[in-house]
Amino acid sequence: MVQPLKISLDYHGVIDKDIGYWREFCYIAKKHHHKIYIISGGPLVLIRQKLSQHNIEYDTLWCVLDYCLAISAVKMNNKGHFSIDDNLWNIVKGQFCRRGHINLHIDDSAIYQKYFTTPYCLYDKASCSCIVANKKINLSYPQQFLEQIEQITPY
Repeated sequence: MVQPLKISLDYHGVIDKDIGYWREFCYIAKKHHHKIYIISGGPLVLIRQKLSQHNIEYDTLWCVLDYCLAISAVKMNNKGHFSIDDNLWNIVKGQFCRRGHINLHIDDSAIYQKYFTTPYCLYDKASCSCIVANKKINLSYPQQFLEQIEQITPY
């Protein structure tokens, strides 16, 4: 049996681009006793609602906006719009994954990758693949994708 992994998935740009695929991936990963972490900009209440609506299984949901609110890093302007320092917004996903000992993070945005020490799967829906540690991984089938990441992801 493969040692359980902690796998994090970005919501916007990954899960929401192919909900059926990621629902199946999460289901299979959970059957293999892996932990699924959903990471999003937020807000947490809205993302939790969307995940529930689409029956996506996960263990932990973590949102940048809610984290920044908790550490008082959100500024509101006089029109009721919020802002968060771009640098803080960009680094906190990587910090969360490092602190949580996540084995692999899957994201569609290269901008965050430089802030990660956690292995980072740069997802490309158009080619149905991602790059992890300079290896192209085929995402055509959730079961096959999971098997590939189980083989290359450090524990």
